[in-house]
Amino acid sequence: MEESNASTYMRCYFLLFNIYIYINYGTYIIQITSKVNIVIIFSTKLYMKYYLIQKKV
Repeated sequence: MEESNASTYMRCYFLLFNIYIYINYGTYIIQITSKVNIVIIFSTKLYMKYYLIQKKV
């Protein structure tokens, strides 16, 4: 139970951190592709995938 709670907490923290980055650097990302960002706003999982891809690149 403790491990599952910890992983859930880390996911929420990582999600909030991604939203924080999106708010601060959203303008730069929108310049790359506005359509993807519109979808990202309504799909958190897609945003996390997109953010990970951007981080790798």
